[in-house]
Amino acid sequence: MNKDRMMNTLKQDEGFRAKAYWDLKQWTFGFGCKAPSEGATISKKAASVLLEAHLDNAVIGFKKMFKGHESKFNECREECFIQLIFNMGTGRPDGNEGLYSFKNTLSFIFKNKEVPWASVAKGLERSLWFRQVGKSGDPDGPGPKEGRGERIVRQVSTGLF
Repeated sequence: MNKDRMMNTLKQDEGFRAKAYWDLKQWTFGFGCKAPSEGATISKKAASVLLEAHLDNAVIGFKKMFKGHESKFNECREECFIQLIFNMGTGRPDGNEGLYSFKNTLSFIFKNKEVPWASVAKGLERSLWFRQVGKSGDPDGPGPKEGRGERIVRQVSTGLF
């Protein structure tokens, strides 16, 4: 995993907001991190420090979740799954939240020696997460040409950045 690349990707995907805003279930600020309350503010420098801490937690979550399966991931796919964990958390293995809620998709990784990555990508593409973040690209403007979901699905499928 390349931490600098991951930080830059997350900063680009999340964008920076100094003042807390409501995002689905919580107040969020900085680069997509949980804010303590409505009206909370954060500097760009402090937001970068918070983002790095959240990224470190996502890496720990990845290592716990995929213990014994790490060799199935190349660097690109590892970074994709760390981004997913950053975005939604791991959840609990027996729960219906976070990445663990992708039971059918994850079974392709956990149950196969040779992972059918195209099937894993299709599972991600069919999810609520993808519908929420998928097609947020800017094909005619200065922003990224594809949305976060589209990019992650493509990278999981191909294993290429």
